[in-house]
Amino acid sequence: MVKLLLSTTLLLSTLSSAFASIDPNQTYRMVIAGGRRGCYNYLSFRDNWRMLDTWYEDDFSGNQHFKLQPVNGTTDTYNIIGVNRAGCDNMLSCNNCPDNEVNFWNVDDGSGRQRWKLAPVSGKNNTYTVSLVGGRSGCNTYLGLQGCAVSDNATLAASDDGSGAQQWQFLPVGASASTPLEPFQFAPLNVGEIKPAGWLRDQLQIQANGLAGHLYDFYSYINANPWVGGSSDYADLHESGPYWLNGMVPLAFQLEDDRLLGQVNDYVNYIISHQESDGWLGPDDPYILWPRFPAMLALMQYAQANSSATTTVVNTMHKFLDRANDMLNNNTGFEDWGRARWYDFAISVMWLLDEYPNGKEATLLNILKQVRTQGDDWNVWFTDAQFPQGDAGTYTVISHGVNNGQAMKSEAVAYRFSHDSADLASTKKRVQLMEEYHNRPSGIFGCDEHLAGNGPSRGSELCTVVETSYSYIYMYMVAGDNEYADYVERLIFNALPATLTEDMWAHQYLQQYNQISAKNMTPHFWNTDGSYSNVFGLEPNYPCCTVNHPQGWPKYVSHMFFTVNNKAGLVAGLLGPASVNTTLASNNQVSVTADTLYPFNSVLNYTIQAQKSFSFGVRIPAWATTVKYSVNGGPQQSGKLNSQNLITVKAAAGKTTITVTIPMVPRTTKGYNNATAVYNGPLAYALPLNYTTKVLATNPEQSKDYEFDASGTWQMAIDPSSLKYNGDASSVSSVPFSTSNATVSMSATVCPINWPTANSSVAEPPSSPATCTGSKKAVQLLPFGSTRLRMGEMPALS
Repeated sequence: MVKLLLSTTLLLSTLSSAFASIDPNQTYRMVIAGGRRGCYNYLSFRDNWRMLDTWYEDDFSGNQHFKLQPVNGTTDTYNIIGVNRAGCDNMLSCNNCPDNEVNFWNVDDGSGRQRWKLAPVSGKNNTYTVSLVGGRSGCNTYLGLQGCAVSDNATLAASDDGSGAQQWQFLPVGASASTPLEPFQFAPLNVGEIKPAGWLRDQLQIQANGLAGHLYDFYSYINANPWVGGSSDYADLHESGPYWLNGMVPLAFQLEDDRLLGQVNDYVNYIISHQESDGWLGPDDPYILWPRFPAMLALMQYAQANSSATTTVVNTMHKFLDRANDMLNNNTGFEDWGRARWYDFAISVMWLLDEYPNGKEATLLNILKQVRTQGDDWNVWFTDAQFPQGDAGTYTVISHGVNNGQAMKSEAVAYRFSHDSADLASTKKRVQLMEEYHNRPSGIFGCDEHLAGNGPSRGSELCTVVETSYSYIYMYMVAGDNEYADYVERLIFNALPATLTEDMWAHQYLQQYNQISAKNMTPHFWNTDGSYSNVFGLEPNYPCCTVNHPQGWPKYVSHMFFTVNNKAGLVAGLLGPASVNTTLASNNQVSVTADTLYPFNSVLNYTIQAQKSFSFGVRIPAWATTVKYSVNGGPQQSGKLNSQNLITVKAAAGKTTITVTIPMVPRTTKGYNNATAVYNGPLAYALPLNYTTKVLATNPEQSKDYEFDASGTWQMAIDPSSLKYNGDASSVSSVPFSTSNATVSMSATVCPINWPTANSSVAEPPSSPATCTGSKKAVQLLPFGSTRLRMGEMPALS
């Protein structure tokens, strides 16, 4: 991907109107500006081949890098040079008329066929038409590309047709990084300072008692993988151990579970004790950086949670980063996955800069600069011109669903060291694009391996659920945008529990929003994933979700409270039952207990103990229409929200109690083909389907693979005006997302309609309003997370 990596200094010094002046000393990437959404759009070349075509990213081979050499006596005309063509023709050129092929020549022959005029395109930053100034009288002269289905080869067009296919973005190669890092709007606490309570602790205990907590006992990809001296792994990326550890470290310390603590202690101790003398961590075949990103995130959390090991772990991390810095300086260590996920590496690097720089500031800053320079530029992908508006069609690491989920935060991460507000604007833009073209009411987007559009029968991967949730958490910490926290709650309360069995011993690879079966499907809707993908089991389709899913719930808990204003205040940012013990500014020892059944109940009770007074805030979700709160049992008052949607209260020294009531009112949204989706508070609701169960495989421990098949009628339309919330829960069972004993429900009226199947699943929803083919009836809708088979988006009945 092309890098939009203009530092603030460069922008201020060279920006003229909407265009940065072309710098002959700068290396550029050339990216088509439109007309080829979702295609290979980086101008590229190959070794020992004169023709030019396109690629989907800047792979940092140099084959997507160009320099512009001014033609003497002109101000807007250049020779365009391919910079990685030593010993080969390297000057952008073309053939004689009428041939429109674009290629390389070895010299400016004076004909004009190696001289290109750059004309700024109005309203588009750093975008130009590029046309030949001579040697083509009466022939095509505009550098461009044809439609995706026609060709990826560069060609010459007669004119700029306005589609963007003859307009080129010139994007400088190189990033800037400087300290101090931009402060978090909402700064995270150390792992372990926040503990789950109530139903949320029960949910994490289910995870500990389920698949995640027992993989270490029987799963060779965890207990015998190369990170701990074995040889078992599902791919030579060797990511299974780091993925698992990244989720199990916070789970173990939040539950203070000796069995789990033993697992993560053994893992971390082995990794540290087997660090190579040059700093390398883990297996070295292949010698790539990507799996070290989740490993570093796991070590970061371990250093926070285990104070007795902090110094050792921090020293280990610094020693590894010295080695990584050398590799990046030599342009080694990145491959497709590392380039796509560079920002995950930056998170642990910035944590060290914030907390334990240890005199290594220059090294850490250089790593930040290099990973952004050499990594994929997601700013280019997340634009109206490039981002696919349905099925990606072209399948690359850039269209890959998990990568998109992780990349939602890439520019929020970069903003902390770039200090460029354009990075925050790009972050906001990608949320809008994803919501419009791919999102589900549960918060996740369609990605049955690659972006899949917003049809409710297309799949969404479990890895994408947990990675996207963490992305929104980080985006909220950096930007403070209430919308991002709302997305976290939607994902964790809906998409995550829906794609695991209630005992968390089995999971899907892909979930569907409208799901009438979970079985070995042939045919199926997904273009690249396998027929077993929506089975509930040990490792349906591929093992990555088996080892990566544990991070979902624990990372939610780790970010339920934040400090603000240089630790002068505390905010309850992600809502639910929990407790926190921490030290604020001026050595103010503070403890807060959140006693609530949220999201199954509207009332949140906070009990605060503090040595000194401080400001305490509670985030109010954007869906809330009214808010009331009271302090120390006093009268209820209307909540006046600040610009970040917080109610703030001055908590006194000693004890303070605060009760916040956020009434939940049913609401609907329109989805695919105007189908109706139902919410109450942060919970999405669906019509649960009765189903038969078949055990497909019996695995070690309590793990089984299950087939579920609907046994009743699912072809229904819904009357949105009939929706009624049946009241807040007064208690939550020990299985919060039980399918047989759901905590809350809604009533609705539905009727049967004609609605066929397609590809072993539900066909896409018929148009609304739909005509009933039988009598209306009353039904109960359950939280989406309490369903395994369901209808989540239904046409409105006429």
